[in-house]
Amino acid sequence: YGVYPSGGRLDTVSLSNSKFLGLGQQGQGADGAGIHPIWMAFYTDFLKAEAALTLGIGGDAKQYLDAGIANSVKRVKSFAASKGQTLAAALQPSESTYMTAVTNLYTAATTDDAKLNVFAKEYLIALWGNGIEAYNMYRRTGKPGDIQPMRAPSPGAFVRSFLYPADNIGLNSSAKPKTPGAINKVFWDNNPDSMFK
Repeated sequence: YGVYPSGGRLDTVSLSNSKFLGLGQQGQGADGAGIHPIWMAFYTDFLKAEAALTLGIGGDAKQYLDAGIANSVKRVKSFAASKGQTLAAALQPSESTYMTAVTNLYTAATTDDAKLNVFAKEYLIALWGNGIEAYNMYRRTGKPGDIQPMRAPSPGAFVRSFLYPADNIGLNSSAKPKTPGAINKVFWDNNPDSMFK
């Protein structure tokens, strides 16, 4: 999983070299001294971009998106450096080339929905290590719209919220259990039931 966020090994080998695969060992990388990224500061930049696109709040969505990407890259690099794991300059991808590619995609998007798709892909990448916020973003927006579908031929309805724990239902007489298999949208989910197939 790499140095960020799990404290793993730094990937310095080519894609064709399968020796990087496999279990890490003590003394490799950051020795597992990683973090669980619950809420990183750059998540806020991405949420500002989403709010600018979907709610029309003040500010430029593209500037917020750029800040989110730049701050994400900066944090990943500084985390790796703090663990004594830095990539040789010759192996580092070009940040400016990447930002140009994102800008081109964003500029080519002619609707807010298409721009939201670009935003969601970048946010999903920056959320590496935090599946909960990725799940929440997908529930809110339905984006990115072209991620890999379920491999099961008939996966059923997308899980919009999970069942309450048995302790909550058993110890709280006011709590009503959710119906298994139902859509079970949370209070802020205004998307249609058929949004996720």
